[in-house]
Amino acid sequence: MVREHLASCEFCSAEVEFYAHYPQSDEAVEAADIPAPLYDLAESLLSSKRNKISSLDSLLNDADEKSGK
Repeated sequence: MVREHLASCEFCSAEVEFYAHYPQSDEAVEAADIPAPLYDLAESLLSSKRNKISSLDSLLNDADEKSGK
């Protein structure tokens, strides 16, 4: 199933190619907090009840305001 998906998904195929060229080290890395605007965006995109363009636009506008753009 994964091979079938990779054959038809350009994004995932590119990710596999990237990690083939730049493998991850075994060195432990400290976890980092996700910036609030990025977390809100991801939550909006993954949530079926908030997956509307207007919600996405609102989140992007809020992020711009918080960053001073």
